[in-house]
Amino acid sequence: MDTNVQKIFFEYLKAEGFRPRWDDDGGVIFRFKGEEYFTAIDKSFSDFFRLMCPIEIDNDIMELYEVASEFNQNMPVTKATVLAGIDNPCILITFEAFVSDYTFFNNYFIRIMEIIEKAKQMVMNKLK
Repeated sequence: MDTNVQKIFFEYLKAEGFRPRWDDDGGVIFRFKGEEYFTAIDKSFSDFFRLMCPIEIDNDIMELYEVASEFNQNMPVTKATVLAGIDNPCILITFEAFVSDYTFFNNYFIRIMEIIEKAKQMVMNKLK
């Protein structure tokens, strides 16, 4: 619970009926439509917000890099990162923004989640 934006987001989720929890690093974990999402802290910027959702899929690592590269060239507001140094490589879909107050989440949370869901679908379609 190191950064103000994490607290703002946690309280927003609670107020909206989600059941967020804190991870060991001070990020927030929650479920949306059956999928787990989490935030990460950047201690350099207390107002920085990063929301992430992993896509675990059993594809060739080079194919994951190709899909992530194409995705990053064509999809606004989000990015795809390949996490390869783990047992099961995955693509991490990320949304990032600077957040100044609680109203950011009131105004944009549903839109952010729609964008991430669209991004996940685009990646999954490319990996089929």
